[in-house]
Amino acid sequence: MTKAEIRTEYIQKRRQLSEDLYFELSQKIADQFFLNFHSNLLNISNIHLYLPIEKNKEPNTNFILKTLFQRFKKIKVIIPTANFETIEMTHYEVNEATFYDENKYGIPEPINEKKVAANTIDCVLLPLLTFDRKGNRIGYGGGYYDRFLFEVRSDCLKIGLSFFDPTDEEFKIESTDIPLDFCITPNKIWSFSGQNS
Repeated sequence: MTKAEIRTEYIQKRRQLSEDLYFELSQKIADQFFLNFHSNLLNISNIHLYLPIEKNKEPNTNFILKTLFQRFKKIKVIIPTANFETIEMTHYEVNEATFYDENKYGIPEPINEKKVAANTIDCVLLPLLTFDRKGNRIGYGGGYYDRFLFEVRSDCLKIGLSFFDPTDEEFKIESTDIPLDFCITPNKIWSFSGQNS
């Protein structure tokens, strides 16, 4: 299958989730993250987090965001904004008082916050539609995260979030594609640097 066909398949799979199941699976992903990456969180300063397009039923990261604010107050939480002309993202440190405005795709973006350089980020939680068993991700195809991942340090932890296990479909890998270190699903942590959890 082509990437476009795989995107269509997984967009449809997400749309078929009921609202209750959507939030239940998102909570399970958050639980998996804090259970399995607790020791990592004790040693990082900056974590980059996307905010979901809820109408597209992206894994809802608000559960993670709230827990970071409540339990990991020493960690700076970074949220991106997108420039649709340059296909680039800018990154901002947020807090519990941050105001957001939705962009034209329905993505909440922070307003009037401190800008953060990509090379200071220690961990990135990535949106995706699906991934394969080697850690290659398929997103919406805009290339924003591909560009961003070339700016982060080589030791930055790259973690995808997915409602579904990896696809068995083969798809073309581009030279600009940077693989994940892990992908979190509701019931499993997939590792691409060793054995699966």
